Amino acid sequence: MRRRRRAIGSAQAAGGEEPDWVLDEDAPKSLWLRAERDDDDPDGRTYTVTVRAMDASGNLADTQLQVLVPAATTVAAELDGGWYRFSVPVEPDAPSPPDVLAGLGETPGDWWLFDRRGWLPYLYPHPKVRDFTLGRGYWLATADGGTVQVTGQAADPAQAVEIGLPRGWSIIGCPFTEAVGWDDDHVQVTRGDETVPLTQAVCRGWLWPTIYGWHNQASPTTPATVRAACLGRRFSLNVPINPWWSPGELEPWQGYLVTVRRACTLSITGSVSPADAEATVAEARTPSADDWRVRLVAQVPGFGDISTLLGVGADAPVLTEPHPPIGPGVDLYVRPAGTELVEGSPGNALDLRAQAVQSASWEVVVSAAAAQAPVRITWPDLSELPNDLVAYLVDSAAERRVYMRTQTGYEFTSGAEGSERVLRVEVAPREEVAMITSLSAGSAAGGAEIMFSLSAAAQVEVDVLNIAGRRVRTIVTDRDCEAGITSLAWNCRSDRGVLVPSGAYLVRVTARTEDGAQASRIAPLMLRR
Repeated sequence: MRRRRRAIGSAQAAGGEEPDWVLDEDAPKSLWLRAERDDDDPDGRTYTVTVRAMDASGNLADTQLQVLVPAATTVAAELDGGWYRFSVPVEPDAPSPPDVLAGLGETPGDWWLFDRRGWLPYLYPHPKVRDFTLGRGYWLATADGGTVQVTGQAADPAQAVEIGLPRGWSIIGCPFTEAVGWDDDHVQVTRGDETVPLTQAVCRGWLWPTIYGWHNQASPTTPATVRAACLGRRFSLNVPINPWWSPGELEPWQGYLVTVRRACTLSITGSVSPADAEATVAEARTPSADDWRVRLVAQVPGFGDISTLLGVGADAPVLTEPHPPIGPGVDLYVRPAGTELVEGSPGNALDLRAQAVQSASWEVVVSAAAAQAPVRITWPDLSELPNDLVAYLVDSAAERRVYMRTQTGYEFTSGAEGSERVLRVEVAPREEVAMITSLSAGSAAGGAEIMFSLSAAAQVEVDVLNIAGRRVRTIVTDRDCEAGITSLAWNCRSDRGVLVPSGAYLVRVTARTEDGAQASRIAPLMLRR
C-alpha cells in the first residue's frame, strides 16, 4: 500500500476527513480509516490515524500513524499598479481569485487575472480560470495596487511539490516561501514512468530550458483607475532564467513562463542536502570563439524585452528556443531560417548557429504596440564576441548600417498604429572591415610627408603627436578618402601656427566608415629641418 503524499496532509488539515489511499494489486480489498486528535497536544495539531485492512479471507490488520498538521501561515505582498506574473507561496485556505485578490479591489475595474493553459489565456471569470494553488502562476493586471494577504498551508521545503504541465506555454510559480533554484538540484521532471533531472528532461525534448520572469520597475507616472493606464506606469520586461547560461531562482509571489514540448510534471524541492548539491554542481560556461552569445534589448517607454540571444553554439548545428508571448509593450525576436516556429511563439528568443560558421546573419523583428513611440535597440555587452569578428545592425527600411562595436544602440520611431520593423544583425571576420593597411611618415622639402593606404573608403583624421602622446597638430579631420594610397604634407607648424623643433614625433591616422567602424594606426616621424 502506498500513500499519495499531499492528499493526507490536506485531508487532515480540513478536520480529519478520510485521506486518499491507493491500493497495490496484492493489497487488501477493504479499508477503514479513523483520525483522532491527540488530547495531549495543546495546539490540537497532532492526529492519530488508524488504518484497518481486511483481505479476501476476512483477516484483519491494523496500522497506526501519527501525523502533525502544519500550522496555518499568513503571507502578504505589496503590489503597485501594473502588470505581474503572479503566484502565491502557500496553499490558500480560500483559493478563489476574488478571495486571494480581495486587497486589490473588485474585478473588473480594479484587477484582471489571466490563466494561461497550453496555448490559450483565459480571463477571469471564465470558467477555465482555475483557483490559486501552489506552483500555479497567472498574468495579473492591477490598476492601483494594494496588499495581497493569503492564509494557508506552507509547503515543507524538504518535500517535493508537483506541478502538472500541458503542452504549450504555461505559467508556474515558486511553491515555497523562500526562493528555489531552477536547476537539477531542485527540479525533477516526470513523463510517464520516467523521472529525470531538469537538464536531462531538456535534452530529451520534454521542455525548453529557459523560463521567463517578469520584472517591474516603478515609474513616476501618476496612478490611474482604468486598465489601459496600467500599461504606461511600469517599465516591465521578461527576465530569462536558464540552468546553463543564465542561472536564477524562482522567487515567492512571482510567476514564470515555461514552454512544454511534451506534457510532463515538475517536482520542485526547496532544500537540498549538501552531498546532493556537491554532486550536481554544473560547470559554468566559458565563452570562446566557437561558443558565444550577444543579447539584444528592445525598449519603448514603460516596457522592455531582454529575452533575445543570438550567437554561435558549440554543441549543435542550430540551437533555438521560442520567444515568450509578452503581450503589451515591445517584442524583439529572431525570425528563424529553415526551422519551424513553436506554436504560440512569434519567433526565437535563442538562435545559435553552427560553430563552423564564420559569417552569419540573423533577421530580427521588433514589434512595438504603441503608436509614434521611440523604439530603442541596444546590445549592452559584446564581451563574448570574439575579437576577430565584427557585428553590424542593418535597418534596410531606413538605409542605416550601425557598427555595433563602437555604437551602443539604434533608435527609430514606431508608426501611426505601432510598427513591426525588420532588422538584420550581420557578423563577419574583421578582415572585411575597412583597415589602414600601411602608414609611413618622413621629412621632406619644406616639412614632412605622410602616406597611408586604406582597404576601403573612409573618413580620415590625421594627427601629429609629440613623443609623450600629446597632440601637436591636426592635419585633417573627417576627410573623405577613397580606398588606396593617400599622401598628405605637413608644414611643421603646430595648431597655433608655430614652427615645431626638430626631433621625434608620432603620426596617428584614424579611419571611420559610414556605419561607425573605426581603425587607427601610429607610425614614428623623425623631423629634421
